Amino acid sequence: EVLSSPANNAQGTLLNTINNTALFNTIDNRPLSKKESVAPLVLSHRLIMTEMLGMVKQEMTLVNDTDADRALIDEYLNELEQIQDKQLSMISTLRNSLVEYYAERPENRTVNTSLVSDNSFDDLRSLGN
Repeated sequence: EVLSSPANNAQGTLLNTINNTALFNTIDNRPLSKKESVAPLVLSHRLIMTEMLGMVKQEMTLVNDTDADRALIDEYLNELEQIQDKQLSMISTLRNSLVEYYAERPENRTVNTSLVSDNSFDDLRSLGN
């Protein structure tokens, strides 16, 4: 099964790493500089893009295997749904990191309201249900 690869087993670790990044210095609880505060966002983006690249490779294997043997269509549909759920979750995590950065960035403590009020992502997720 494509979804049982080591890359997918690392997703929990990926999300934990992203969720545990802080926008405050843990030693003296001072706000981080712009350079320090953007680091978790960049790290989130890098980790998610690396994970998604691996998932695209898995999808290509899944498509090629199903294209070669149409009897695998049920497994294909199940795995495709699982892959898409994970991708949506990662995109949501990255979006949350971006919103959090805008809320906490040093030179501008105001939140970019276009990101906070944008419900298009949730609307897209609900279309699949």
